[in-house]
Amino acid sequence: MNPEAQLAAIIVRHFRSKGLRVGCEVQVPGYDELGRADLVLHSPAGWWTIHTKLHLGLDVISQAFKWVPYCHRTYIAVPQPEQSRQDSHTWRYALHVLARDNIGLFVVRGREVIEIARPRGCNEPGAIGLEILPEHETAVAGNDAGVFPHARSGVKAELLAKLEGIGRPVKIGKLTNDRVLQGWLKNQLDAHPHFEALRLSGQWFVRRREAA
Repeated sequence: MNPEAQLAAIIVRHFRSKGLRVGCEVQVPGYDELGRADLVLHSPAGWWTIHTKLHLGLDVISQAFKWVPYCHRTYIAVPQPEQSRQDSHTWRYALHVLARDNIGLFVVRGREVIEIARPRGCNEPGAIGLEILPEHETAVAGNDAGVFPHARSGVKAELLAKLEGIGRPVKIGKLTNDRVLQGWLKNQLDAHPHFEALRLSGQWFVRRREAA
């Protein structure tokens, strides 16, 4: 397990020990521009995203900033730095940027997760269908492959073409080997109740749902 995955695992255990649901490597189908959230959890305070990194820098701040309008709270989590680093102008300026951009901060010291800065939060985040699926709960955060890697728009278009005017089961197994397409296709099927997916002999098919 790489160091970033180890960091995320500590945070996952911390919040699950409090009885909260935590999902890893979450990407919302249709919102590829947001990228993946390393961790998503649902708490009494609403939906949170936590973006883990080994160092507090512009890359992770930029990543977290994209999610601020869509969550009740957005955090970054990093290992606790040396005291000399915390005393530096760079660290203090990073904290200033986080406060300005409504992003909170956790630091991890050993197995302890410490909230350094709490975001103001977003009372009415944008509705993007954020949810924690079973595969998110079993995924490993910090995994570069992710549960929902970016999908090519051309592949999505091909799937949509298969849904149009479908009259018999159409094999889609080769197009849904990666989970982002499975999740995206699930949303499409949910939006079109006259379609259904079925699995035969280990392969996925889509067909028009039979009338009741």
